[in-house]
Amino acid sequence: MFKGLDYELLDIGEGRKLERFGDVIVDRPSPQSLHKKSLETFHWGRSDAFYDKDKGWVFKNPEIKNEWFI
Repeated sequence: MFKGLDYELLDIGEGRKLERFGDVIVDRPSPQSLHKKSLETFHWGRSDAFYDKDKGWVFKNPEIKNEWFI
């Protein structure tokens, strides 16, 4: 999983932030990001996990669910 400082901010906007931690891509809330996203929806949909305000964390990649720490 994630080791060291292999981090990249991929996009930010519309209250969300798309980040890469090693090989894991995460879509999570960022309330201060009010501008429009730069990347197309396709890129956001490729995340391994995203945070849903009603469901909590949703893991689309079952391999990371038991090991993921941010």
